Amino acid sequence: MILLKKKYNFVTYIMFFSMFSSYAQNWTPVGPNNWDSNSNVASIVSDTSYVYASGNFLIYNSLDTIKGIARWNGASWSALGNGFIYGCGALLTHQGKLYVAANLTSNISRPTVMKWDGSIWVPIGQSFNGPIEAFSFYGGELYVGGNFDSIGNIVAKNIAKWNGTNWIAVGLGTNNYINGMAIYSGELCVVGGFTVAGGIPSQYVAKWNGSNWSSIGSGISSGGEPIAANNNYLYVGAGLNGLIQWDGNNWQNILTNLNSITTIYCDTNSQVVYMGEFNSPFVYGWDNISVFNPCSPSSLMGNPLLSMTLYKNSLFVAESKSGSPIPVSLCPNPSLSEGISKLNQELYQIDIFPNPLIDKSCIHINPKNIYQISFYNIYGKKVKEITFNGELILNRTEFENAGVYFYSLEYNNIVYNGKLVVQ
Repeated sequence: MILLKKKYNFVTYIMFFSMFSSYAQNWTPVGPNNWDSNSNVASIVSDTSYVYASGNFLIYNSLDTIKGIARWNGASWSALGNGFIYGCGALLTHQGKLYVAANLTSNISRPTVMKWDGSIWVPIGQSFNGPIEAFSFYGGELYVGGNFDSIGNIVAKNIAKWNGTNWIAVGLGTNNYINGMAIYSGELCVVGGFTVAGGIPSQYVAKWNGSNWSSIGSGISSGGEPIAANNNYLYVGAGLNGLIQWDGNNWQNILTNLNSITTIYCDTNSQVVYMGEFNSPFVYGWDNISVFNPCSPSSLMGNPLLSMTLYKNSLFVAESKSGSPIPVSLCPNPSLSEGISKLNQELYQIDIFPNPLIDKSCIHINPKNIYQISFYNIYGKKVKEITFNGELILNRTEFENAGVYFYSLEYNNIVYNGKLVVQ
């Protein structure tokens, strides 16, 4: 590495640590092309029987029109009751029940929590006076986070819980919106645009133990977006700071190459964290060792990935596809640690330096061999394909526009993907 640095006289030497590996599993649309062209899916969740999708959409089938919420049984989409013609948002499954933030009228700023008990929709309390962004069950009670300050005549600042009879405030709440919730180490953790929770300074992230609010370390440096947890860590997408994790004592920036992460999903069985990046055709996986790409981006067009879930060994994503007929895709049997172990065994090192590419950058691969690397823009269009012997000089003039480009390289039937920033 040092020799290459001196040879090409680069001012900056940056190790591009994000290695993406996978078997080339392909994304495929979920179901037939019978979605209305203006359909948008806001959230997807799953249980052992179904995948559920919510949003502002219409699906036309031979029986009826599915409105706003649908379930997938592995073969087809079906309706749940009459659905919601004005759409719905956040979803949660818990002990065989499905909960959704539904718009019962054209005033979509006043959602109502609805519960599907298997046969009918049942309202839970009165409507909220602002958007609902997240659900969680904690301590046997349903919690709701969002951007509101009252439910009926109950004052609740951006977070409330249902005690079985009424919505009640969760302490003093927060001074700005909440858009994500996760249970970690026996406490309810929330993220959002707030700086105070329960009257305590809490920089965009806080936790509730059932009685009191407290901060989580010194907080994070930008408004938290998605949040998820497994047995070991709490993960937050922190804007331009990428993916960060809390280990119970400290925050760690672990994936600074990624920015504007839009969704995170933790597989509690494999402990793999899946995430989608804004305007990227890739879904990333993180196993606390390295980053990998579990599926080929062939049918994901680089639109924001809004939600994801695992169902019967397939990874499902909801993609914001304006004007595209099928906004939900699946990847069967996404590659996990096996792809990473083969990466360590067969392809020892891929370095791009400097990254970002300003004038010239060098790609160095060990071991030496004949490789073919392809570069794609954020819309998934291939813009360059090069065959080389393990060392390659990239010139800035080879890329017409500045921005983020994704590369794909195949070796021994494994596909390795990464990101190059061109300035």
